[in-house]
Amino acid sequence: MVGRDGEGHWIARDEEGLTGGVFADRSSAVRFATMESGRQAGAIRFAPASVRLSLFN
Repeated sequence: MVGRDGEGHWIARDEEGLTGGVFADRSSAVRFATMESGRQAGAIRFAPASVRLSLFN
């Protein structure tokens, strides 16, 4: 899942919350998610703008 947190930082994290990070820009977050997902088609989802992601929930 890739999206923004409440402060506008880009977040990439897996659904279980086992891996993830905070990134300076969207492309860095997507690059991380792509590598972590093993480049599987359809593995990356984007959070709607109304949803705020966190690494800790």
